[in-house]
Amino acid sequence: MKFEVGFPQLAMLQFTLYSSSNELLGQRCVPVDYMREGYRSVILHNVYGEELELAALLVHVDKRPWEAYDSCNRQDQNNQRESELQKKATDLASVIHSNIKYHKASVEHLVEQQNSLEKYLSELFNLKYSDSFIDALMNPMGATAAFPKKP
Repeated sequence: MKFEVGFPQLAMLQFTLYSSSNELLGQRCVPVDYMREGYRSVILHNVYGEELELAALLVHVDKRPWEAYDSCNRQDQNNQRESELQKKATDLASVIHSNIKYHKASVEHLVEQQNSLEKYLSELFNLKYSDSFIDALMNPMGATAAFPKKP
């Protein structure tokens, strides 16, 4: 259990142990300032303040400033978020790579169609118009335009 203590010099930590029928089995109040860090055995007392034989709790005490707990949690969250982002980035890179391959094939197909269309238009143009008309289109300032041949 983690909790924040505002004034450790004045704070007391109470350990209580109850039975399943809510009967008090043992208790102990310890000043927070006097508790040493690490694993500790807290000997329980009865309701009269007398030590109970063989009744103790094993507790772990860690007196870090609250910011240290908070930064550990933030670091864990940041690590988890970083791994999630790395996975998403890898997935996105894979999708982008597949889309690039697909679009590259589409562009190549479009270029082939454009080349074929240009070839067919050139052939159609050569069949429909006379050489002088084509020359006039190519050099509008230098030549007089001829009219297309009648079919």
